[in-house]
Amino acid sequence: MSAAASPSDLASAAQAQLQEALALLLKPTPQCAEQCAPFLEGAIQCMQGLEQHLGSSGNRNPGALKQELEQIARLVRKVGVLLENAMLFQQGWSQLVRMMSSGYTRDGAPAPHSVPGRLVVEG
Repeated sequence: MSAAASPSDLASAAQAQLQEALALLLKPTPQCAEQCAPFLEGAIQCMQGLEQHLGSSGNRNPGALKQELEQIARLVRKVGVLLENAMLFQQGWSQLVRMMSSGYTRDGAPAPHSVPGRLVVEG
């Protein structure tokens, strides 16, 4: 989005980015969270631009954008719920794999499992 984009354009772009993320999350795959991250980052950038535009214009009451902002709020809630469920699903699988690969102790509890560390460097 360009710096000269209108508040309505920024709100529409944020909605579009959130819709893309939502579409990916509704067809979950192991790579889903990584694939939707750029769309979520795009939505954040649009919302930051919108916030700056509204703040610099002295208009803190975005009444003209009320419906668009309400739609964005709904999309954010939906995306949030789907991301949370994806995280819980991943944690469940991780626990299951950990128990299957480590076995159990004599008293029936899952055996301790060491997971090798991972370092990711970007830049």
